[in-house]
Amino acid sequence: MCAVVYWVLMAYPMGFGQGGAGAGGTAFQLLVTIFLMLFGVALGQLVAAVSPSIQVAALWNPFLALILGTFCGVTLPYPTMISFWKSWMYELTPYTRTIAAMVSTEL
Repeated sequence: MCAVVYWVLMAYPMGFGQGGAGAGGTAFQLLVTIFLMLFGVALGQLVAAVSPSIQVAALWNPFLALILGTFCGVTLPYPTMISFWKSWMYELTPYTRTIAAMVSTEL
C-alpha cells in the first residue's frame, strides 16, 4: 500500500518510468518500487527477529543500510571496487538490481 501511495504522489506525476521504455515502463517502475518496499520490510523484520533487544536492532539497521548502499554501484562504482567485494557483495546487494531496472527504463 505504501509503495502505491508513494508512486501516485511522487513518481507518477513527474513521468518517472516513461523514458525509453514508453508507457510500459511506468508499470515496471511501480513493480520495482513495490518489490523494494517489500525487501525493506522483510529486512527490518529479519533484523528484529534475530536481535536480542530493540537496542541491538537499532544498532544493526544503520550498518546494514550503509553496507547495502555502499556496494550497490552508485556510491562506490563497480570498476573501482576491490575484486573481493566485486565478486560477491555487488551481486548480492538488491539495490544493484533495483537501480539497474529503474535506469534501464529511463534511458
